[in-house]
Amino acid sequence: MSSNATNIERRNDNNKNNKICFNCKRPRHYARDCRAPRTPRTSRKVKSKPLTTRSQNTRISKRTRVFKHKETKSKKKVAWSEKDDRYRQEIIKYARTYANAEQEVFSIPGTSVIEDVQYAISLLNEQYKAETWPDQFKPKYDLSLTEEALVAGRNLIEFSNLTAKLHQELNYDPYWAINETSRILSKIRGVAYDDDDLEWYDLGERDNSIEVDNK
Repeated sequence: MSSNATNIERRNDNNKNNKICFNCKRPRHYARDCRAPRTPRTSRKVKSKPLTTRSQNTRISKRTRVFKHKETKSKKKVAWSEKDDRYRQEIIKYARTYANAEQEVFSIPGTSVIEDVQYAISLLNEQYKAETWPDQFKPKYDLSLTEEALVAGRNLIEFSNLTAKLHQELNYDPYWAINETSRILSKIRGVAYDDDDLEWYDLGERDNSIEVDNK
């Protein structure tokens, strides 16, 4: 036997001494040379876990937060609350005062209720800006404008501000608030609202409601 073959056998023997049989778990031989009974292989059980990316987890958490926010958010009111009756009475007062001023404008020859009142509102807005930011805006007044139109304009502005307050501060549904205050104004003016003559609508005015300043 050549020296090369002898060296190879020695290396194989050394390798076998360092090996452990995967069948019987004993050293110094390979599993293929093992004489012990074969141990059947059992596959390891791997727990399945759904694969979710970070972006998916983020979207799920965001949806959860939005859902919880909607649950905790209070519902918008679509009917008058008893505790808000003072605001309803105030809206009625401004609507009635505006309707009276509108009739005064209408009784003046050569005037137009829509055009003159709208012009009065624009002047009042200019006045407000000039008083609030005097360094940026200068007052521009048309002194020929009738005082009746200014009175109507002031009351219509207050009426609109109260309508906005209902849904911005008092948690009323905005569409309901606009429709409700429009019904009040139409009922007082004696005109139909959305093809409804409003004969059924009860203003429910009170004598102790808030007085309106017509200055």
